[in-house]
Amino acid sequence: MTTNLAARIQHALPDFGSDYEKLPVDQAEIGGNLISIVTKGLYTNPLDCIREYVQNGVDASASEVAIQITGNSVVIRDNGNGMSRADLVQARGLAISDKDPAEDVGFRGIGIYSGYDLAGQMIVTTKRAGEAYGYRMRVDFAEMKKNEEKPRQERASLFDLLAQHTYFKKIDYPGQDQLSFTQVELREVNDVHLRALSDRAAMRKYILLNLPVDFDDRFAHRTQINQELRLQVPGFKAAKVILRSDDNADEIVAKPSIANLQTPRFDSVVNSKGEKIGYYWACLSNDGAIGKDETSSTDGSSVRDYQGFVFKCKGFTVGDRHQLRRLFKTGNGALYQWYTGEIYVTDHNVRPNAARNDFEASAAKNQLEFAVREAMKKLENHASTFQKQASAEKTVQEQEERLEDIKGRIDANTIDEFAAFAELEDIKDKLSKQKSKAAPQLKKQIDVDRKAIESLQKRLQAKAEQPGKRSNAKAASSSGTGTATGTGGGGTSTTNSKPVARTLRAILSDSGWCSSKECLELANAVDAALLDHFGSVPEYEPIVAAICTTLELDEAN
Repeated sequence: MTTNLAARIQHALPDFGSDYEKLPVDQAEIGGNLISIVTKGLYTNPLDCIREYVQNGVDASASEVAIQITGNSVVIRDNGNGMSRADLVQARGLAISDKDPAEDVGFRGIGIYSGYDLAGQMIVTTKRAGEAYGYRMRVDFAEMKKNEEKPRQERASLFDLLAQHTYFKKIDYPGQDQLSFTQVELREVNDVHLRALSDRAAMRKYILLNLPVDFDDRFAHRTQINQELRLQVPGFKAAKVILRSDDNADEIVAKPSIANLQTPRFDSVVNSKGEKIGYYWACLSNDGAIGKDETSSTDGSSVRDYQGFVFKCKGFTVGDRHQLRRLFKTGNGALYQWYTGEIYVTDHNVRPNAARNDFEASAAKNQLEFAVREAMKKLENHASTFQKQASAEKTVQEQEERLEDIKGRIDANTIDEFAAFAELEDIKDKLSKQKSKAAPQLKKQIDVDRKAIESLQKRLQAKAEQPGKRSNAKAASSSGTGTATGTGGGGTSTTNSKPVARTLRAILSDSGWCSSKECLELANAVDAALLDHFGSVPEYEPIVAAICTTLELDEAN
């Protein structure tokens, strides 16, 4: 008890000297309320508590972890290495751990008490392979919590509290020498926390976003990503997580199969010295933002939750997928949503904080942030190039469809030469604008299309300038739709009594008065507009003659 602790210290210790001195620590100086203070501060979400127990299983090399809600209890069982008798006794201690922070996620020795605020009792059962016996520890949380309600002078120390309310026993497992596991059972879970933990949709989403679960077997890149991470990330693990409850069938939780992703990109994250401090995989969507066309699901899951990147430390999530969006600069980070990926931290000096929402402040963390900034810049540039190339490909496809349509109408003699020429010029201009953004193969295709357009234009120009050879079709409407219309309602003009002798474009070009691309395009537009407006060659040609007179051009040349 802490009764008269100050008086006992005063009586037992001599007065201080003029120099600093070391003094022994009395066990009563470490209050039993420390467990409550630490666990309530670190584990505000009951799902965080489940994460800690799963984490312990993964650290013990478990390939499968089952989480079961039954009655008012929660059971977490893994098929990891299990604990020896000495390991289990040591696990009772607070902030004592033999785990290697370079290899394991949990190494502070706090996680076993993460369920302290949730439950009235915790029972840990464990067994190692090769041993005929297993061991069990019972910790009476409810009795320990009563200590908090006592007057200060009557409260037990942490040491006394653990000694008074923890119990151990041995369990026989005949004929099961190769069995290894650890099971944590939280009993008498209070109703508020039990309701939160019984929400399977919330549990599923939390597990997917925070624990080292494997991909869905249907995911096209599952094998490639897992193989690469096993080679490049020391201690990489991906466990199968199974949800069980009294009212629902068992469910295997896996990261979703996202469709239409490009082949994964892999690369190291290196610091200023060229040292590898991380490794990432990234898949870019061919369809834009991941999940943009997704409809709402009944279970609350969404592939949109996988937009962007998240830090992983030994497979466990640190932070969320929103924190790195700021590193994509273009369009308020719009291209960030086109990616899904993970950044595995391999520098042992970069450690997650206890809440797993960030890394502990350190020089190593600063190095990581600078290195990741460069990696994100490269990925954004890649996405930007792809976006431009995809846009160019779409535009080229649209213009090629227009080109085929015009070719067909020219062959069928259902489009006026001037209107066709103007449309072809518009197509050629749109294709030219895509060339700087297009992929190399598409650039070659654009050149082919432009040559085809120029060949058609020469054919149209020659036909228009030959008396008697002009098409009977009326020019396309000025709306730019390119649809052939006729004054007689049958698609051809019946009022043209003779062909146009000379087009304005030909006169301007031949005279040398106008030779620039822009000027000739304008002449094409004027030719098409005049013919479309008047719909009659006799009325059109005097206008051309008047323009020539004004410009002092010889129309006959």
